Order: sequence, then structure tokens, then C-alpha cells
Amino acid sequence: MLAAMDSQTWMVFIDGSALPNPGKLGIGGVVYAPDGCVDAFSVPLPRIGCNNEAEARAAIHAFEWLLAKKARHVWMYTDNS
Repeated sequence: MLAAMDSQTWMVFIDGSALPNPGKLGIGGVVYAPDGCVDAFSVPLPRIGCNNEAEARAAIHAFEWLLAKKARHVWMYTDNS
């Protein structure tokens, strides 16, 4: 279940993949800003690794983007445990 957004909460959905596993990495995500704006990223990475690394790199990429936007309250969703 998704958390309710308050006036300052950013919501982020991320994923990463390796093809094959290990293999070429790709990351992606969708970011929902508190004001209702939506942004997305999809980036092939210039390296070889496993799917867990890709997922972590997707989170790092999203957090760096959110830091530049001065986001302070974030809910991040991923399918990786």
C-alpha cells in the first residue's frame, strides 16, 4: 500500500536490471513531486554488474537527483529486498 503524500513528500519508484545477470546494467525510475509534477529517468550504465548493483545504483541516482531538488521527505519504492 502506498503512503499518503503530505505537502512535502516526494514519492519515487525505481528499478535496475542486468542483462544477462551479471551483465550490462540499466536503471530507471519515476519521481512524483509534492506539487504533482512527474519526472522519470532511464539510464544505461557503462559497466557490467549484477541486478542487485543495478538496483542500488538506481537508488543512488534518484537520491542525487532529489538532493539537487532539495527534497527532504522521500518515500522510495523498489522491488529489491
